[in-house]
Amino acid sequence: MLNELPLTMLKCLVLTVLIETVLARIVSVKSKTDLVIVAMASVLTNPFVVLITFFAGFFYGTQGYYTATVICEISAV
Repeated sequence: MLNELPLTMLKCLVLTVLIETVLARIVSVKSKTDLVIVAMASVLTNPFVVLITFFAGFFYGTQGYYTATVICEISAV
């Protein structure tokens, strides 16, 4: 399970950056600088969220995973 962590983190990071930059364009963020800021915010917050939720699921099971996901996603926003 721990062997999957780097690949999981990479997949989550790529998807997060892709989704958030596309959504930023949809809500009319036009400036390249603003899009870079959105992408960098994702790069800074995503690894922590993925790591915390991964280990919460590892140590506390499914309920710990979902609880940690809700808390991390709310605090990341």
